[in-house]
Amino acid sequence: MSKSQYQDQDEINLANYVKVIFKRWKSIFLIFVTVVLAGFLFTITQPKIYRTNTILELGQTEKGLLESIDQLIGKINNGIFNGKYGVIIRAENFQNTSLINIISESQDPEKSKNALEEVSLIILKEHEQKSEIQKQLIQNDILKLENKTSLIDENIQTTKSKIFFSKDDIIRMNNKINHAKEEQKNLQDKVVSLEQVLIYNQDPGTQFALFDTKEKLENKKQEIEDLYLSINALESIIKDFDIQISNMQDDNYDLEIEINNLNKSLENIQKTKIAKPVAVSPYPIKPRPLLNTAIAGILGLFIGVFLAFTREWWKENMKNES
Repeated sequence: MSKSQYQDQDEINLANYVKVIFKRWKSIFLIFVTVVLAGFLFTITQPKIYRTNTILELGQTEKGLLESIDQLIGKINNGIFNGKYGVIIRAENFQNTSLINIISESQDPEKSKNALEEVSLIILKEHEQKSEIQKQLIQNDILKLENKTSLIDENIQTTKSKIFFSKDDIIRMNNKINHAKEEQKNLQDKVVSLEQVLIYNQDPGTQFALFDTKEKLENKKQEIEDLYLSINALESIIKDFDIQISNMQDDNYDLEIEINNLNKSLENIQKTKIAKPVAVSPYPIKPRPLLNTAIAGILGLFIGVFLAFTREWWKENMKNES
């Protein structure tokens, strides 16, 4: 069969299809209208469903959200609130945000509105308790650190007092050393004088006096040496006290940083809040008359055309058999 013959056959078939449609247009139109009316009547007899929703912004601390998004959505979607309020409530998360959209679809929008308001209030109260617990824990930590800083301040003052008394002891010992040096000089002068006397007079009294004076001179030297040793020991103690004070001041500085960080953490605690109050859709979301009627029209048109061609095919077969 040539190409032209195929084209002629296609044109004949297409012409036959058009003839069938024009021939059966009344039945096609009747079926179309019937299905459209049926779809429209079905739609208007269905109960009207309204959507009610509210949006919550979850509170958070530096450690994260007060309640994980998945956990909260799971509680709501698992029907934990459905039985109490008699409406179906579900939740969803806006991606990459801490916003939770709580939704209810019901024939009674007022009932759904009241339910969502109560559910939101319950969640807000639960999260309020969690945030207060977090605040209390942080405040307790701050109080402990402040007590530590107060204790360190007291120790610093006590150590400074010890330094003051040690320095006072050093001054007193220096005065003793000066006085002892004067006595030492007097004893040295006395020894020289007695030695001069003994050159000319070797009497026992003078010898005993020289011996006694020399002994006192040695004792005085030892006393001065002991005083210097005591001063050195006190100066070493003062250095140790200074190091202790420096370390305690460093500890206090670190504690102050911790306290400041905790105060910032306290300020950064955000409560869960209502980002969007409960709102009811102004128009019902179900049923959709226009959409349903359009679908019914398309369906009716297909059914009408299908039945028209079926009837035509059946008649042709009956003719061929007769």
